[in-house]
Amino acid sequence: LSINNIDEVAPQITSVDYTNPIDENSGEQIVYIAAADDSADISDGVNFSLDENSDQGLNIDATSGEVTLSVNPDYESQPEYNFTVIASDGFNQTEQAVTLAINNMDEVAPTITSGETAYAIDENIYDEVVYQVTAEDFMDISYSDEFHYELRDDQGVFAIDPSLGFVMMIYPADFEEQSD
Repeated sequence: LSINNIDEVAPQITSVDYTNPIDENSGEQIVYIAAADDSADISDGVNFSLDENSDQGLNIDATSGEVTLSVNPDYESQPEYNFTVIASDGFNQTEQAVTLAINNMDEVAPTITSGETAYAIDENIYDEVVYQVTAEDFMDISYSDEFHYELRDDQGVFAIDPSLGFVMMIYPADFEEQSD
């Protein structure tokens, strides 16, 4: 009488039960790699799948265990993804719940609140403040009253203090040459 050895021991999931958070708007990507050990019994290898109650937008490679988020993550619409990895050796299976957190990123640019008109200056004057940029940033996650200002000046006539927003003429103004 021969007794057949059957696989009685489920694979043991060896990967951790968490994953590193990812930034929102970071695109489709691999977010987790499942691993399992099935050496406690006879085995033809391990296949991976996701439980049907796992969040939408997640896929797993049955052989490699790579879990891919197939959507662009957006914190405002879904701040985390929950999924359950299943490791199966064909006879037995083990499950592990995993949570993927999405980092909320600052997506809204500050608003410039200063007016559109600079201060009037006398001709032949330079190195005086002609305008001060002010801004606010209330629309997203990180309220800040500290800004870094930059200036686009194709003629190279102005300079800006990057932290205070003061705009200065760096060459003397000449009314007869250019009145504004």
